[in-house]
Amino acid sequence: FFKITLMKKSLLLFCLLVGLFVQVQAQDKWRHFTSKKNVSTMAIHGSEIWLGTDGGVLVTDLNAKTVAQYTRINWVTDQEVRFLRMDNEWNKWVTVSGVGVSKLVSDDWVTFSPSNSGLVSDLVYSLNTDELGNIWFGTNKGVSKFNGTIWETFTTLNSGLADNKVTAVEVDSQGNMWFGSANGLSKYDGTVWTTYKTSNSGILSNKIESLLIDLEDNMWVYARDLGVSKFNGTTWETYNEFNSGLLGNEVRSMAVSSNGDVWFAGYGGVSSFDGTLWKNFTEYNSNLSSNSVNAIAEDDDGNIWVATFANGVSKYDGISWTNYDHFSSGLAETVVNTIAVDSKDNIWACTNFNGISKYDGSTWVTYGYEISKWFDDVFVIEADNYGNVWIGGGGVHKFDGTTVTTYNVSNSGIVSDFIRLIKSDKHGNLWIGTEKGVSVYDGTNWTSYTTANSGLINNDVLSIAEDNEGNRWFGTSRGLSKFDGTNWTSFTASNSDIGDDYVKCLAIDKNGVKWMATGIGFNGLTVFNDTTWVTYTVSNSSIGSDEVNTITISEKNEVFIGGGDGVKRVNGSQFELILPHAYTYKIDFDSKGNVWLGAYIGVFELLADPGVITTFEEKQLNVAHFYPNPLTGSSVLKFKNASSTEAVLRVQNVSGKTVFSKTSTSQEFVLHKSDFNTNGLFIYTIQTEGELLSGKLMVE
Repeated sequence: FFKITLMKKSLLLFCLLVGLFVQVQAQDKWRHFTSKKNVSTMAIHGSEIWLGTDGGVLVTDLNAKTVAQYTRINWVTDQEVRFLRMDNEWNKWVTVSGVGVSKLVSDDWVTFSPSNSGLVSDLVYSLNTDELGNIWFGTNKGVSKFNGTIWETFTTLNSGLADNKVTAVEVDSQGNMWFGSANGLSKYDGTVWTTYKTSNSGILSNKIESLLIDLEDNMWVYARDLGVSKFNGTTWETYNEFNSGLLGNEVRSMAVSSNGDVWFAGYGGVSSFDGTLWKNFTEYNSNLSSNSVNAIAEDDDGNIWVATFANGVSKYDGISWTNYDHFSSGLAETVVNTIAVDSKDNIWACTNFNGISKYDGSTWVTYGYEISKWFDDVFVIEADNYGNVWIGGGGVHKFDGTTVTTYNVSNSGIVSDFIRLIKSDKHGNLWIGTEKGVSVYDGTNWTSYTTANSGLINNDVLSIAEDNEGNRWFGTSRGLSKFDGTNWTSFTASNSDIGDDYVKCLAIDKNGVKWMATGIGFNGLTVFNDTTWVTYTVSNSSIGSDEVNTITISEKNEVFIGGGDGVKRVNGSQFELILPHAYTYKIDFDSKGNVWLGAYIGVFELLADPGVITTFEEKQLNVAHFYPNPLTGSSVLKFKNASSTEAVLRVQNVSGKTVFSKTSTSQEFVLHKSDFNTNGLFIYTIQTEGELLSGKLMVE
């Protein structure tokens, strides 16, 4: 089949996604919006084009003209997927950073790791299939070969492999295996090893990024930022941007087409080489959608497809380029800094560098620099009671959908143009937190509170909330202040049990309980009921992560928190994970009770059912016991699996990084101290189909 090699930097967001999405989409009423214009890699099988994007995987059938999407909502892992390869039977093999390799079989993923197979390492850089159907895996600890039953591993200790860090694997027409590594190129004919380095060959560098073998069995070797070398078995030739028609020395992807041309994709555009002539395609001399190209492939009809960094996919039919961006939801960019829901239930998503996108329930419309120079990179937005949205940055800017009105220190009573937050109250007043105090705007008049004219504890105002009695609460970088309209009361670490003086976000529920995230770093969640202070961290609760970025209270008085490891709903002292692996900046609600999230990987909507919101936990695992705890040698984690399906155990450290994972069809996991890379506190989750349980364990 058509040969393609994908650069290490081209990340296919594929792993575990397809099977898991199929299993859970019926029960988890999440919707996910991303730009999907940043296509990191691609693969083609028949009429299907598989695209790895910044918002998951899209599969388009060119014949049926259909598009299916698989988002990141219910990933078992959020690690980077580095590579996709199809074996001789068209099974898809996916390498995932840090969690081994997975094989897709009938929409089910089978994962191989050192804990359950002979794979030498969890960190797999590349893979390929030989003519006998063996799968070869390049890892950071050598090469593993799998024939479907037996594993065999080659390292520098037991073979002639040049280096254990193997970044590329290829096979030629004679059945020879080629391994690109961090210290040279190795060839293995089944008996003899031959190594090529700068000292004994014309290779450009010993640090090899990727390999490609063309139809004439020439080996093409890419070394980072140095161009490519071609080896015909005897002589070496070098091609770079200075001595050839290659557009740039950084090559992200190489492919050979059915007519024998070699194609190169990179930062400068696309180059093709027929052995004599070079052809270059850029956005300046053709209709190529972007010069920043991540991957390249050919379909069965001989069309060349390229995946771009920010402008979707382009197809070259030998004459002209056709661009496709219909895969995009319409959201301008996937990284969403913050969101707001207005009085008409429009969703306003502020992207990192591409403006503000508004979603009316069916269509996205983006407002950018052409509306205001302050709209490109927005971190503060608030919707008022009158259908306007207010944007912070260089003052505040009221946008009614057509016109922008700006208020700053030169034309209004606002205390500073450096805006931390904007908060609209039930009376229609806007409370604006700045680095120099807080300003209130009632539509006509401005009033400001600072340390100079009030009892505000500090002028750097980070968060604002109002309780049921009309008291205003201000979280600052030096403590928490309460204002009842006349008197001020402040709380700091010196006069209370507040978690930290830096109160970065604050919310008050209908019972008057104050919920706040404190500390510049990771300090967990602090709760204050006007009498008692309680702080929840990974060391004393099931919060899962001490990084809390946003806190929001629903109309049902439910508390939602979002942070580094996803979104949780708080139930008493328990934290219910409802969306894992979505780094969340802001949570809001529409009038129907749907939950909206602005996250690093797009906008999420959690649809509300009457009376209850469907969560990630449709069914409960009845019980789990881990003993002995702390773990000093070996311990057993026993649980009751109500669904009797395979369970996946994932263990993370307190920073949210996955340490290891295991699967079991029984109702227990045996853990050993050697499974862990250090002592300390760890968080575990056990997941089966529709079931999730989490807990803590200590390793000493």
